[in-house]
Amino acid sequence: MKERINTVVFDIGNVLAGFDWQSYLSQFGFSKEIESRIAKATFLSDNWKEVDRGIKPDKEIYEDCLKEVPDLEQELLKVWAGRATIVKEYEYATEWILSLKRKGLSVYLLSNYGKTPFEAAKKTFSFFQHVDGMVISYEVKHIKPEPEIYQELMRRFQIVPKETVFIDDIRENLKAAEEFGISTILFTSKEDVQKHLDFMI
Repeated sequence: MKERINTVVFDIGNVLAGFDWQSYLSQFGFSKEIESRIAKATFLSDNWKEVDRGIKPDKEIYEDCLKEVPDLEQELLKVWAGRATIVKEYEYATEWILSLKRKGLSVYLLSNYGKTPFEAAKKTFSFFQHVDGMVISYEVKHIKPEPEIYQELMRRFQIVPKETVFIDDIRENLKAAEEFGISTILFTSKEDVQKHLDFMI
């Protein structure tokens, strides 16, 4: 018999808050070629993973990005300067978390997030104050889907894998959680995830 789920773990980006870097980039009015080159040097590169990992200083990561587009320094600087404003809280996020807590569930966050963007989000996102705890990548120096970040979540909050479900929009991150015996749901929409949750809790 399958264990009843009593713990829900959410990713943040594109689950509880929108990470729409494409729209952010388009607001600068760059040509499509420049947009593409900036994206490849930042959001689509390993450099961006280092932002989330939190080991390298931001200045060093910026310089690594600049090496890929040395002729676009002014454009890159504009994009880099506003990076903390890219992620926007979804309207449903807080009430969704509160509705799960009213059912007696524990709710945690497990997210890849850089220090500067996360500190900005903590000042504005209302759902942070309602969760039971969180593990953020820059703090632990590991990013999903590396096993260490899941191990830290379980260790820090004494989470029992067979009683836990993890919700993320990236399959690779879910597969890593499943290796520990954690149930998973691929995020496609709040409504779809809630239907799955209703069967599990």
